[in-house]
Amino acid sequence: MNTANQTHLGQATLLKQDAVQAPWELYRLPISAFPAPDAEVELARRFLQRLTTTLENQLKLSIEVFIQSAQAHLGDAADRLFEHEPQWKTKLGFGVWPDRPAPTVWTREDFENLDVGEMPRKFMYHVLRVSQPREAKESARNVMLGCGTILQTMSPQDGDALLAAWREFLLPTIADRSLRGFQFYVPLLQGSSFSAAPATLDRWLGSAQVYIRESVEDNGILIASRNPLSPLLKVLGGETLTGEEWEIPIKP
Repeated sequence: MNTANQTHLGQATLLKQDAVQAPWELYRLPISAFPAPDAEVELARRFLQRLTTTLENQLKLSIEVFIQSAQAHLGDAADRLFEHEPQWKTKLGFGVWPDRPAPTVWTREDFENLDVGEMPRKFMYHVLRVSQPREAKESARNVMLGCGTILQTMSPQDGDALLAAWREFLLPTIADRSLRGFQFYVPLLQGSSFSAAPATLDRWLGSAQVYIRESVEDNGILIASRNPLSPLLKVLGGETLTGEEWEIPIKP
């Protein structure tokens, strides 16, 4: 996946499209660094606001917003979360990478095989679900965006049904008993994950039609859709610069 920095053309932002198997489409809004500069965050925030609202209205999808705790150390993310937690009332769950080995707690071998200065492998990917109504979800996305923490999904099902399906699929993949007691489980995907076959992506994502994730692994915000997004991007005023790039105007 191309890791070029985000380009801003006046009041516009640039989306890069990656080739994946239909019907899925994958776009990336490049970010120069996490935590992101304020100018990049503002354009990304306004774009995601328009995109989310249009998807809700046209496809009748509901949103779920999660906060990835693994990135909460970046910038002032922890302070933002602490300040707004009473409004969002987050619930603790566990993130699972379905295209990686199943998570397990550390073993003695994990420490015995470390090189000097090397950190043990990460296995805890806590995810916080914003449990309050839509306004709180939108608030969480807008407040936390730019810290690398936001994960948003959009589905025709309500959030509880979506989480139940994810739990049914993801929990059997975890053998370690100490990691099987979380209230809910969320699939974590990076750009390379979307090279999987469409049927595999359907299993991983359940009824989620849209998957938006701040991905530090990809230097940007991933936007994956089970339905073609190009017609909707045109509705938003988007134009193709090349076969793989879209310029999207951003309204004040």
